[in-house]
Amino acid sequence: MADIAPKLIHLSAEELQALHNNVHKSVATPASIEVHHTVLNEMARRKMERPRDDWDNYDILIDTLENVDLTTLGGLPAETILDVIKETGSTTGNIDTFLTINGYQMRVESVEKRISKEGDKYTVYNEAGTRSFGTYDSREEAEERLRQIEFFKAEQSYKPPKSVREAAQRAIEWIDGGLAGGGFTSVGRTRAGQLARGENISIDTLKRMKSFLARHKVDGQALGFNRGEKGFPSAGRVSWDAWGGDAGFAWAESMVERYENAIEKHGDHDQADHGNRDGGGSGGEDKGSSNRPAMAPDEAPSKGQSKEAITEAEKLRSKAEIFEPVITGLIENISSSIGAKFGEVDGKSSLVNRLKSTDSLARKIDQDAENDHAGDRAKAAAALSDSIRYTINVDDNNYTEGVEKTIKALEQTGFKVESVKNFWQAGDPYDGTNIKVSREGTKVELQVHTPSSHRIKEVDLHDDYENYRSNKNNTERRALWDGMVDKAKAISRPANMGKLLTIGTLVTQTFQSAQEAGLVKSTGVDIMWIITREGVALCDILQN
Repeated sequence: MADIAPKLIHLSAEELQALHNNVHKSVATPASIEVHHTVLNEMARRKMERPRDDWDNYDILIDTLENVDLTTLGGLPAETILDVIKETGSTTGNIDTFLTINGYQMRVESVEKRISKEGDKYTVYNEAGTRSFGTYDSREEAEERLRQIEFFKAEQSYKPPKSVREAAQRAIEWIDGGLAGGGFTSVGRTRAGQLARGENISIDTLKRMKSFLARHKVDGQALGFNRGEKGFPSAGRVSWDAWGGDAGFAWAESMVERYENAIEKHGDHDQADHGNRDGGGSGGEDKGSSNRPAMAPDEAPSKGQSKEAITEAEKLRSKAEIFEPVITGLIENISSSIGAKFGEVDGKSSLVNRLKSTDSLARKIDQDAENDHAGDRAKAAAALSDSIRYTINVDDNNYTEGVEKTIKALEQTGFKVESVKNFWQAGDPYDGTNIKVSREGTKVELQVHTPSSHRIKEVDLHDDYENYRSNKNNTERRALWDGMVDKAKAISRPANMGKLLTIGTLVTQTFQSAQEAGLVKSTGVDIMWIITREGVALCDILQN
């Protein structure tokens, strides 16, 4: 609530006493208790007689903890902690615990950051100097780190009101019923999902909503747009509600106007300074920056994927779109600091595919749910780690050191390293290091390759792997697998191989039958084939 203490200074003693009496007549809530204690503090400052009554049983501030690691807190829901981390931009916070009429209440404030010069380096600390957020070669890099920390500030996002959520939910039901029309895009479906779920919407997305709805307002004049008309709902009406409908238009206009008024009054700061080139939540509309390639457009789910998997995939994609810009900025800085480059194939940067498409996510969720989660799509989605993914290349001579530096840089930049899988043992088609990290609840996958391991994976093995992944004929699958293993022998070994094999967990992939891959159900024939796969009589048997 707003701080009323400065206003109390200007009240006379009589006015202050009258305010105190009026507060006593109000309903006891945490807010009224706080007002009461603020009034009492002012009365005590003036040495006025302090009343003794039941209100004095509530000592508002009962405990203060500074520079707390929020991820270690118990007793609060995980989603609450995540919201606080996003709002403050850090996993560290200062906590004040209050006793209110409804029990205990915890308020988390962001920790002030500062830059300290140490020798020829610059380190970002919290205000108390007890926690480091990274050390950098120049003040400019340290200041960039501060801006990245501030990316998750709450004022950059807005929660859609109930009327907007209801309009988007109507649109989703119409879309699922096949009423969206042939021209409806995956961007519209993504936007409807964001709004219906009540996710925070960035100011840039609100600007796009305002622009889209302003352009399509004319659709309301077509037959079938309004309830009761023939052909209702028209494709235009479905699209209109997918972007929030009338309520969304009014909300977007209001929020954008409020934001622009604040900018005019207080000034602006460049969103690019946050690593956020396009504001997040773009639904595949990322145009890139001057030195960052544009992101590939999202691919809508193909036929055959379950409705549950599609819903979960849309949630993952939506969340990834919000956090991708700042994550990409951090990975770019790490890549530059260790002398690595983003992988390229035929001149096309792997950054183009830094977000996994909704189509790929839904397919993977369906597959993993059946294989590993007893059909539970929500659990399968929660386990996915590569909705945001990157590939960087380090030359053969510096690869081992590059992997070590990458892991260290990720930790120093605020990522939690969940796993490091090392695939450099010979025997399978894949050579590289797979690092899975998380940040503020967002999972990211980083693949570290040499130029040759990346080229062979993406060029020489790509088509064979795609065929292997979908082929149900085990004879053909085995031939594809053996061929990929043979081609992978051309991948050169990095320098200091002995040390490289001590990093992370060594993993060697093995051949999977179609049944083991979840492509077909188990049959007796399948078991016989595994046992006697060299037998000529069984080689051409197909599984059902």
